[in-house]
Amino acid sequence: MAAIFRKLHDDLENEVGQKWGLERGNDIAVTKARHRSISEYRYDLISDVTRLQTTKEDLLKQIHRAEIKLKGISTMIANLHTRKDEVQEQIDLIAQQFGQDGVDNADLAMQMSKLRKELESINEKLALRQKMLDDANSTITEAKQRLAEMKYEHSRMQEFLDEDRDLQSIQLQRNMLAIFNSMLVSSLEPLTSTLTDRQQ
Repeated sequence: MAAIFRKLHDDLENEVGQKWGLERGNDIAVTKARHRSISEYRYDLISDVTRLQTTKEDLLKQIHRAEIKLKGISTMIANLHTRKDEVQEQIDLIAQQFGQDGVDNADLAMQMSKLRKELESINEKLALRQKMLDDANSTITEAKQRLAEMKYEHSRMQEFLDEDRDLQSIQLQRNMLAIFNSMLVSSLEPLTSTLTDRQQ
């Protein structure tokens, strides 16, 4: 039977498809594709909606954690800048005292060296914190972008799910109507032989 259908499709492709520039789809025997039942489709759709909801919640938590981290890093950077300014002021003050009468230049040089090392350490910490800040900002931006995509996909799937419910409701109404008509016909069948042509 499958061979007959395949030949029919081949003939159709040769006569119609090539004439109108239509392309034939992939062979099911090759792709191993199969049709899903409505219940399988519905189950998969509900699973996808649930998965998206969970992913959405995870992304919101990730954004919240990253924003808390961002605030902490920003505070550290502000504190480091404050300390850097203080150290720079001390260095400038010491530089002004060099060569003045009654000042121990060796002691000033030692203090200056110590302050310069601290300034170097502060700059290294600032560079590290700035990288952490950039990473946190990048994480937040990416998470918010993914969240927007997820929200769109989630709402789209929810629409499909709602449409599916509407279709099921319509199908249920049709089935009930068909059953009612069938019951009506079967209940009237015994009476039909007793009715005149006009009554029938």
